Amino acid sequence: MKILIIGPTRIGDAVLASGLVRHLSITHKKAEVTIACGVLAAPLYQGLPNIDRIITIVKKPASTHWINVWREVVGIKWDIVVDIRRSIIPWTVWTKKRFVSRSALDENEHRVVSLARTLRLQDNPPAPYLWISDKHHERAKQLIPDGGRVLAIAPTANWPGKIWRSERFAELIRQLTNNSSNGILPKARVVIFGGPGEASIAADVIESIPLAQRIDLVGKEDLPTVAACLKRCSLFIGNDSGLMHMAAAAQIPTVGLFGPSRAENYHPWGNLTIAVRTEKSYEDIVGDIKYDRRNADTMMDTLSVESVAEASIALWKKYEHNTSRASIFSERPMLSALLVVHNEETHLSDCLDTVKFADDIVVVLDRCTDRSKDIALSHGARIIEGGWELEGERRNIGIEACIGDWIIEVDADERVTEKLAEEIRSKISNATSGYFLIPFDNYVGNHLIKYGWGASWGVSATVRLFANGPNGPSKRWGDQRVHPQIDLKGSEGKLTEPMVHYVDKNISDMLRRLDRYTTARATDLRENGDIGNLGANIRRIFSRFWKCYISRKGYREGAYGFLIALMASLYPILSYLKARYED
Repeated sequence: MKILIIGPTRIGDAVLASGLVRHLSITHKKAEVTIACGVLAAPLYQGLPNIDRIITIVKKPASTHWINVWREVVGIKWDIVVDIRRSIIPWTVWTKKRFVSRSALDENEHRVVSLARTLRLQDNPPAPYLWISDKHHERAKQLIPDGGRVLAIAPTANWPGKIWRSERFAELIRQLTNNSSNGILPKARVVIFGGPGEASIAADVIESIPLAQRIDLVGKEDLPTVAACLKRCSLFIGNDSGLMHMAAAAQIPTVGLFGPSRAENYHPWGNLTIAVRTEKSYEDIVGDIKYDRRNADTMMDTLSVESVAEASIALWKKYEHNTSRASIFSERPMLSALLVVHNEETHLSDCLDTVKFADDIVVVLDRCTDRSKDIALSHGARIIEGGWELEGERRNIGIEACIGDWIIEVDADERVTEKLAEEIRSKISNATSGYFLIPFDNYVGNHLIKYGWGASWGVSATVRLFANGPNGPSKRWGDQRVHPQIDLKGSEGKLTEPMVHYVDKNISDMLRRLDRYTTARATDLRENGDIGNLGANIRRIFSRFWKCYISRKGYREGAYGFLIALMASLYPILSYLKARYED
């Protein structure tokens, strides 16, 4: 699969679009991704796991730069083209699907939401993200060694009107880092950030900081290293700029300063951020008869040091409060429960009742038309709504939304017993990575059936509990329609307490499931271009029956064991026959 993304030229816009790019990368993890973006923004995407190529856009008069981009991509058959620039490219290249960004619904819509609307993700927009490699983290540690708080300051911007005066930054730094009661970061080191060619703009701020506290990084490092450095900082304060958006994406407390730009559209994204603007409104600034962006001096003079200091102190206290609450549970890692459902109003409430022990509950609603949404909300779950063709897509979207250190996946027809919940808490408190197999107690109606499951027909144990660490989750789903393959990383563990699974209501329900599974599997076989042959699938009837009924002791379950073995044996041959003879 080949995906083309027509991305931004500016750093700030590239950061705001990064969540959308990451969503595409995760949803189509085997795809080769090509991104066309500005030269300055390009380094932000170098760490994308499945990046194939970055085409840099150098703006030219009369938008003739699009001709160069078109020449680079016109000879390729694309599966998906996503254009957040609204260029002519998606309409002049061969592609199966195209998605073009649209205008915001109203003037106050945030840019992240507007970008998410491109893929109809506006209800749960993907958050901006920074790809940082180990080498960049190592470089950042050299530049900002361990030891004490670090205040990040970004006193530059892409045009003079947005730049708060240097002397005000200097006074703010003095207030926040002194030893008085208002000094929230006493004796903190101060890192000054800025881009290439901005050293003169930042010079007065740099000189105002005592040498022992000062770390000057203006224009000296590449963007991934800057991102790694921001992650090592305690608090960021800066003008509305790409660096401000990078700080928010780095998930550090971020204070953005606004004047001649709209905070409603471009405030730093995230829960630990705040936008502070001038007393003079945006409309008053740009509506002034003297307004001239090309020859402007700063338009930030009605933003006082006191206002920024108060906002910074309030944000820092909020951060400290959240941190102190989290420290209470420092011995107990955060756990997310993930449910992916389609019209499960019958089972959902009972299932959610059994995962209340989790710290975070995420419910992915896939084309639900029943009361599933209302039920999920009534249980305090965070919801993600949409329609996904493949099981792996919707499950990976849910994994991406989870914020816990560990994730437990539960289906609506499953139940987590109290003993299993206790074992999960015990196991994750002593582990930092990897994944755990959970055994299953499978029921057909009220009949507990312990033996015979397998061979693509039910499971006796599977990976449902896995770490969600800084380098990503330990489990990812593949793109097959039935029984998607899973990618695992880290060490394997096993739990002893079973998950309760109500597989089918009765025999008729089992037969309907066999019909659904074989139809979906037939579609996979046709798309892969290799449906197999009749002889091999006839032989699998006997091998799979033997595996379930004899090797896995299905005979101990009487007629139910025979039926499960029969279903498992018919699954391959029916899938083959449907793939060959049905459209």
